[in-house]
Amino acid sequence: MDPVCVGEAGFWLRSCLCLCEKPNQYTISTRTTPVANPPAMRGTPIIVGLLFAFASPAWSRSLTSEQSDVMIDAHAFFGALRSSDKTALANHMVPEATIFVHNRMDPDAPRLDIVPVTDHLQRWLSSPPDVVEWVHFETILVDGDMAQVWGPYYFTVAKKLSHCGINSLSMVKTDEGWKVANTSFTMEAPENCDGIVKKVQSTFVRTEADPR
Repeated sequence: MDPVCVGEAGFWLRSCLCLCEKPNQYTISTRTTPVANPPAMRGTPIIVGLLFAFASPAWSRSLTSEQSDVMIDAHAFFGALRSSDKTALANHMVPEATIFVHNRMDPDAPRLDIVPVTDHLQRWLSSPPDVVEWVHFETILVDGDMAQVWGPYYFTVAKKLSHCGINSLSMVKTDEGWKVANTSFTMEAPENCDGIVKKVQSTFVRTEADPR
């Protein structure tokens, strides 16, 4: 089975951009641009633990109050991705925004997929349950009402590794708090996720509920 296609769930992975070769099964309104081949990485099994990879305590203490506010709302965005309430995600995104997917699932044919957030949110309403994005925020930059959040992630469906990559969230401050505007992320096949999965898992905060 193609690693990006996990049954019906495959179509909804992350930005609803399943690349399953099933003509006429779905219609996806995106623009696609070929890009250069990326370097390969080694594969790895995954270990399911916490919902999110929180920043280490030392790193968290070095954040400004503005950066902390951005981090809290960024985590709320990923919490909405995981939520069984499929309408929750819309509360954390700017509807006029755009998603840019640097898709490397097929190393021989990398592509750039461009998806309007309104299209993504509509498809998300019928997305499958049990999807989790595990993230680590390496960099948070803030200038007034503009922020940028950057870091590695990996994505699971029904506890199975789907893909991984680097997240770049452009966030804006609104009357309701920080929301995700334009979003860019890379998308690597599972067999190329060893380094990223280990990096993200190394930042997990252990709890009594998850004593790994």
